Amino acid sequence: MSSKKSLSIIAPAYNEVSGLENSIKKALSACEILEDEYEIIIVDDCSTDSTLQIAQRLAQQNSRVSVIHNSINLGFGGAFRTGLDRAKYQNSLILCTDDGIDVESLKSIFRHLGSADLLICYVKNPECRSRTRRMISWVYVKMIDTLFGLNVSYYNGMSVFPTESVKRIHLSDSFAFMAEIIVNLLKTGHSYKEIPYITKQRPEGGTSAFRLKNILGVGKAILRLWLNIQVYHTHDKIFHLPEKNR
Repeated sequence: MSSKKSLSIIAPAYNEVSGLENSIKKALSACEILEDEYEIIIVDDCSTDSTLQIAQRLAQQNSRVSVIHNSINLGFGGAFRTGLDRAKYQNSLILCTDDGIDVESLKSIFRHLGSADLLICYVKNPECRSRTRRMISWVYVKMIDTLFGLNVSYYNGMSVFPTESVKRIHLSDSFAFMAEIIVNLLKTGHSYKEIPYITKQRPEGGTSAFRLKNILGVGKAILRLWLNIQVYHTHDKIFHLPEKNR
């Protein structure tokens, strides 16, 4: 059985030729503070550039790295779910492959493994992002907090969560999947800790999250989540409650 500090890192990648290699190398470097129980799963989401070839080369260089190739594009949430299905360790973390986080921030997150069921990671330096993006993110967080009676700092970071519990949750393929994970876990009594991390500035237009199609997908997913939890209470049937106050 894997330990409380064991970790599966899921790295969805779609046309991330410029950031994938550095992202994986930083993750491998940070994993040196762990013992032997970790893996990195790169999910190539039907990239049209050389992302798959880079991923395969990284896997050949390190046995801790494996690659899944989606024959069709499933989107960020769908690619994450593909990787989660293969994850074998007690905890899982989603890693953005745009080379946006440094090694020390990853090590800081890893040091807290086992201290709570869920590690909710949030951006410590939001000023590196555009004012428009910060405003949209703030509205998104406040909306979810209000809808579900929570007080969480961030719903789109690189959170760490119990693998088997999340495998039992029905997740959408939208960008809202991390919010779905966090809300479901907190509403079923899981403990959590919030961990800050430093991100670097992305060029304007560097994220596709705010495209109309993706915004509509997020809205639909959050509405379904609200109905399931606040109206139908189906989250009580997803998984057993964990032990309290570990």
